[in-house]
Amino acid sequence: MLESWVREKHLRFEDELRRWIWDADIVHSQGPEGSDVQLMEQSFAALAEEAKGLLATAAVIGPSFGSQLLAEVCGYEPKETLRLLYAAEAEGIIGREDEGEEGSTDREKQYLFLHPHLHRLAYAHDAGRNAQRHWRVGKQLLSGVMEGADSTLMAAVDHLNRGIQGTPRQELEQLASYNLQASNKAVQNGQYAKGRYYAEAGLRFLGQAGTGAVEKISFHLKLDLACSLYGGGELEPARELLLGLMQLGERLSKTERLLLWQHLIQFHTLANHQIAVQYGNQALHEYGWQLKENPSLLSIAKEVAQTQLLLYRKRRNVQRSAVQQDAEYRTHCSLMLQLSFPMLLHNAGALIELYARFIRYGLNKGMNDLLAAIIVIYELLLQRVLPGYAQVSYFADSDNLMNMHASQPQSKYHFAFLRGMFKQLEHPAESEAYLRQSLHRGMKLGDNGFVNMAIITCLITYNGDLYKLAELLDSIAVYVRYYAIEKTMEIVGITGKFAAALRDASLQEAFIAIPGTASGEAEQSKEDNYSCCCRLQVAYLSARYEEALYWAKLARTNELASDWASVRRHRFYETMTISALYPKAGTAERKWIRQALRKQLKRMKKWRGIFGSQSAAHGLIEAEWKRIAGSPSEVIDAYWAAAKQAKTEKNGLMEGIICERLAHYYEHQLMSRAGAMIAMMDACTAYSLWGVNAKVTQIRTEHADLLRAMPEPIEVQPLQLNSSRERKSLLPPRRKQAEATATADGKFERILEQLPRFGINRDNWLESFLQAAIRQSGADYGLVLSVKEEGYAVVADPYPSRSAEQTQAYAQSVLRHTLLTNQPIVLYDALQSYFVKDAYIEARCTRSILCMPIVVPGEKAPFLLYLENRHVPGVFTKRDINVLELILARTIYLKMLEDEAATHKWSVTANASDTKAAAEAIEAGRPAQVHLRAQATAEVPPFIEPLTSREIEVLEAIAQGLSNKDIGERFGIAETTVKTHTTRIFGKLGVKRRGQAVVRAKEWNIIE
Repeated sequence: MLESWVREKHLRFEDELRRWIWDADIVHSQGPEGSDVQLMEQSFAALAEEAKGLLATAAVIGPSFGSQLLAEVCGYEPKETLRLLYAAEAEGIIGREDEGEEGSTDREKQYLFLHPHLHRLAYAHDAGRNAQRHWRVGKQLLSGVMEGADSTLMAAVDHLNRGIQGTPRQELEQLASYNLQASNKAVQNGQYAKGRYYAEAGLRFLGQAGTGAVEKISFHLKLDLACSLYGGGELEPARELLLGLMQLGERLSKTERLLLWQHLIQFHTLANHQIAVQYGNQALHEYGWQLKENPSLLSIAKEVAQTQLLLYRKRRNVQRSAVQQDAEYRTHCSLMLQLSFPMLLHNAGALIELYARFIRYGLNKGMNDLLAAIIVIYELLLQRVLPGYAQVSYFADSDNLMNMHASQPQSKYHFAFLRGMFKQLEHPAESEAYLRQSLHRGMKLGDNGFVNMAIITCLITYNGDLYKLAELLDSIAVYVRYYAIEKTMEIVGITGKFAAALRDASLQEAFIAIPGTASGEAEQSKEDNYSCCCRLQVAYLSARYEEALYWAKLARTNELASDWASVRRHRFYETMTISALYPKAGTAERKWIRQALRKQLKRMKKWRGIFGSQSAAHGLIEAEWKRIAGSPSEVIDAYWAAAKQAKTEKNGLMEGIICERLAHYYEHQLMSRAGAMIAMMDACTAYSLWGVNAKVTQIRTEHADLLRAMPEPIEVQPLQLNSSRERKSLLPPRRKQAEATATADGKFERILEQLPRFGINRDNWLESFLQAAIRQSGADYGLVLSVKEEGYAVVADPYPSRSAEQTQAYAQSVLRHTLLTNQPIVLYDALQSYFVKDAYIEARCTRSILCMPIVVPGEKAPFLLYLENRHVPGVFTKRDINVLELILARTIYLKMLEDEAATHKWSVTANASDTKAAAEAIEAGRPAQVHLRAQATAEVPPFIEPLTSREIEVLEAIAQGLSNKDIGERFGIAETTVKTHTTRIFGKLGVKRRGQAVVRAKEWNIIE
């Protein structure tokens, strides 16, 4: 057997470690052949009886065991134990796991059985005493738990349960207590199957011991059993078990009855919130409280006014008040918290009224972390449900109250979750960070009830791009597989399908199909509001308006007013759907559509934050209304304003929708194919950056004729770096460059000689070039602009003292056209061109315009030169473009030459034949082709795509020696996501291994 392992390289000798290394996983996965079995049995039989007995106890511990634990269980001296184990090791039955590792002493060594069959042989030896052996192992492990050792409680209880035959009757009750501890730990960790096993075992031991059913241990074991059944998806048995405990009545304490009510509320919150509220009402009667299920608005306003006044008075004293930790009071607060979610689904106004009363009671009773959470939830409810009544938040947006009362780890991530919810309206990016932080912390600590709620909240309120959504789904995938309840799995499933449909057009048909049709996949009764909104959004984006209207109508039948995220999203996409149908609608339908648009605009003006009055979504609806009203100049301005706001919000999906609607307006109502092409290109870019690849494919397919002339995206070519020796030889001295330039044609020399008269300042060369361009071309106004993600920024202005509003005077449509085509453009008369509808041209009546890209080697994005003459048409010609390109090339050449001797150390060479050809082309009126060749004398990373911030973080973690699993835990992402980042890093750096990546990154100063 050993020889075969050596041949197959499962067993090898390491010279450096001076020991044998084997592949334990492969060894254990192999089934023994007949000859191997015979050899194993002969080896085991050759051992002394004392050694066999020792191995039998070792087999009870498990396939792997420690020598110290084995010695303590058997009552042997450590040296004697090692002597007997050495004999078994010599026979090839066991082997060392920790040989050569630091910290391995003579007293403590780790062994394992070299084959599962050997483990079975040892366990079967004197099997009648195995129960007693298990009992001794369990007792020894349990003593380690009590002393704070690493031995786990559940492992100890597993051995004690298997050793029940050797357990004295008087110790059965204590064994039941141990099982209660293990079941508690299992339920907290989300291990519901093990929790059920321990709870049932504990109840069985209590029955054998003759202990009554009303014992405290029995009550809590049944409570853990109910939680385990519920976590495993068996709601009805769990409910019946709790109701059976409730029949004990007065034999239970008040605190125990409230625990039962809380679990009943928790079990029914997502399954049937009406029943959960009924249980909550019964629980409140324990404290003499009455739940008003449908309070009037006047009653709510009265309670809120009193509570707001008290909170204002105690806004400082609350943070300094003593913490009240009375057990019954904490249970009461916990019950109130448990009621928040079902009451929110049932009646948000009733929850506000209940919390307003309880906060006044609690402030007089005393503060604790639970009451602090109730106060934050109360203010969150006022923000969402009664925004016009109470605008002031005393605690929800402050860290003080949370930090004062978040002494427990659980309280900290609960408060982080509440902070995230409170910030959703005004600061969605911050909100998402808080929610994800609380979610991952809850998953790490095994708070499964909280995590299920947090997963649902994170998904139904998500407003980011599809790439981050995929990361979120990856990070919760493992958790959902084992611990999620049915509702959570349903939400995760619909979110995954939603994201997939937006990425892959082939999946959209099945996702949005109306039930009952040939391709319908779902029954109406199974669709909640969130599911309907997801299908509505995909249907609208894929221009399937019939399906979109169906899902919009269905969403209204089961929506909740308190689920503001889904409701607002629903109203927006429903309005956009009917607006898209307007051109083909009849007279009566058009009247209805106009009324719906006006109603939606009026509704959105009352909203704040996402989809609110200052949002890009509101601007889009307003532009749609103006399009229907028929005011072309106002429509273009409205669309551009909405697109600008979408950029500010960094909402690529909204920007894509806006640009697509603008493109349709250009094409079908203004009959401007150029404007439609530019807007549609912007839409494709925005959709692509957001991850909506299916929409990009649809646009390019349906508008192929429109986009046929669309240029390929501008790519910055990487610098071709040679070795240091080659670079040195290719860098000509400045004298040789001057001689090469001097060989150019005389006419070209005369143009270049004019550069000093143009006033080129190499320290501020863009401004100097602009001044030269204005004088050379006959323009009366000009700018040089840089291209930014959020728009354009003026980097050179001949009149720097002007206001910011004055410097933004340029035709955006011309700039966009130049940027997209990467070609210069000359407008002989802007008022007679298809750019006449540009708001700037229309307002200023500009006549001649010239715009050209300025591509500088080493810069990631181009600059734009913008020139105009507001009074005279036909000022600029193509020859002006050639001259400006030639001046620009020479200016950049001189600037880089100067920089070579300073900080950047660049050298740019202009080939004499190229410059001569350029001069001849200008004289002949042909376009000039000027080539710049840039070479660097310093190491520059030769990759095209730079590393993202997350990739740099992952690379730094790799440099610290962290594994993929450790990196995932550090950043809260799945291990598969880490592997994806690592693969991209290797590709960008041009390496194959982690060590190579770290070395190269340090060489290029990417990391320290």
